[in-house]
Amino acid sequence: MPKVRLTKIAEENDFSFDLAFKIAKENLKDSMLTGKGKGTWVSEKGQAILDPLLLAEELCPNEYKGRVVRLAPNKSYVYAYITELDKTVPCIVPRNRQSTLHGKIIDIEEIEDTSGSTFRQIKKCIYSDNEPR
Repeated sequence: MPKVRLTKIAEENDFSFDLAFKIAKENLKDSMLTGKGKGTWVSEKGQAILDPLLLAEELCPNEYKGRVVRLAPNKSYVYAYITELDKTVPCIVPRNRQSTLHGKIIDIEEIEDTSGSTFRQIKKCIYSDNEPR
């Protein structure tokens, strides 16, 4: 397998060139990359490392709003009813806030993996671009 242009690798994997270039710069040694800009070439060893990185999907948690219906015996959890899912789920919260959340509406994110789904409370910033802390 000879050297391949990074633009071709990006097109095959449906990535923008800029994103593929950033991933390549962060994860490959300088000896595996030759050329500049869109004329960048990736060596055989670099291709072997880069292929799994470009195929990996980003985890994007689902976000819901839920009403806390009851407190759990464990102070790290509450039970929240999510109308979009039409079910009550255990949700991880800060231990010191559990007793103050009963009856409140909280923001919840769902994280799915091979073992199932977990839910946790997220705190949204009000004043700075609505990014979670």
